[in-house]
Amino acid sequence: MKENREDQQLIEQILKGVSGAFGILYERYEHPIFQLMYRLCGNYEVAADLTQEAFIKMYNNLAKYAPEYKFFSWFYRLALNHALNCIKKEKPSAVMAEEIHDETVASPEQQFIATEQQNQLLKIIHTLDEKYRLLILLFYYQELSYTEIAAVLSVPAKRVKSRLFTARKLLTEKLNRD
Repeated sequence: MKENREDQQLIEQILKGVSGAFGILYERYEHPIFQLMYRLCGNYEVAADLTQEAFIKMYNNLAKYAPEYKFFSWFYRLALNHALNCIKKEKPSAVMAEEIHDETVASPEQQFIATEQQNQLLKIIHTLDEKYRLLILLFYYQELSYTEIAAVLSVPAKRVKSRLFTARKLLTEKLNRD
């Protein structure tokens, strides 16, 4: 709750025109929003553009934010909707895995294999229906809890758990086919 209280104070400052307040909010949320965008589109440059656009959209809609809700959930949903709308208009480029820096991977050959496996997994994740793909990305890659995902997607936490179970099952089936 402390973070939400701090966010609320920053929002009030931004709405009053206090310089620097938006920069603090940007620094706090730039990385998680960029990660979301990158996981959704698979392209670094596109993700960077979508992140900037999401922050502009957030700034322009800040007066509509209702303080009784967690700011991060509100902004995350706004960013998610923006990304999904853009992706629907223009198909995302090929999914690219981020570099894997795993200390347990010893040789370049093992690193190559791990990167290829990650690429294959992300490609298969992107073939899932949107509602399941989002759950996999939010839970495993963004590391959001069931409650946070429920808030972002505006659905009950039980539905998140149920759909995540189905998403895992579908993903397993697709992995076993390939």
